Amino acid sequence: MSLIEQLRRDEGEKLYAYMDQNGFITIGVGVCIDRRNGCGITHDESDLLLSNRIARTSRALSEEMAWTQALDEVRRNALLNMSYNLGLRGLGEFRHFLDAMKVKEWEQATTFLVQSKWATELHYDPANPLESRPGRLMKQIVTGVEQ
Repeated sequence: MSLIEQLRRDEGEKLYAYMDQNGFITIGVGVCIDRRNGCGITHDESDLLLSNRIARTSRALSEEMAWTQALDEVRRNALLNMSYNLGLRGLGEFRHFLDAMKVKEWEQATTFLVQSKWATELHYDPANPLESRPGRLMKQIVTGVEQ
């Protein structure tokens, strides 16, 4: 039996955060991430999680909204950014926005975002649009330039 198999057997594996037997926040195969115990993850581990989540989000976006594959990379990245934040189901609630994106009506699409609860919750300020995630993504969508 390999070490990995032994550790999975002995530690168990949970694909969500949980409290271990000592009351510390733990994930995966016994990985303590609780700051109170001096634990956390490394930048490399964070990069790995981020890369995996981006790939997973990208696949899901392609499967659920196949038309997004025809978008240029910059605008598709804006949708991936939103989906990363909101989840694919959350992004799907932006029906008018997505309809405008589908037909490449960039200005119209961002008009729908400005009016959204999401923009308000993330403190979109028309006077300082680039200081918020929605503002940066709206500019990205309109200009086709990464922000």
